[in-house]
Amino acid sequence: MEFRRKKRRSPILNITPLIDVLFLLLIFFMVSSRFAEEPNIKLELPRTAHADVSAVDLLTVTVTKRGELFFGERPIAKRDLPDLLLVEIMKKRDRSLVVKADKNVPHGWVVELLDIAKGVGFERIVLPTSLEELTDDEKKE
Repeated sequence: MEFRRKKRRSPILNITPLIDVLFLLLIFFMVSSRFAEEPNIKLELPRTAHADVSAVDLLTVTVTKRGELFFGERPIAKRDLPDLLLVEIMKKRDRSLVVKADKNVPHGWVVELLDIAKGVGFERIVLPTSLEELTDDEKKE
């Protein structure tokens, strides 16, 4: 008596559901992610309790607490700022500028930057702050 050997079928792994799940996860993370420009310049912005929070996509000048000056994310010298601003204002229709200054930067420095921006022709200058609730001690100051 001769036995017939059954042919072994190799198992088939259907990966279509796996691909569907991965695709849905990818879509979920893409939709829920926030793509905001966060420069690597460390600043501690002044805090306010009453501020208008809005997203802006404007030219940015940043001053760190050590007095370093950045145009966008590019470090620049103070003497080069008027020329750079003049070139940029010629390219754009929007005459708006964001001046981000650390809260420990001397007031005179910020006023000088504002004067340079106004002298070049910027009509709207934004000074961003961080929106946080002030403590009772900070309110008294």
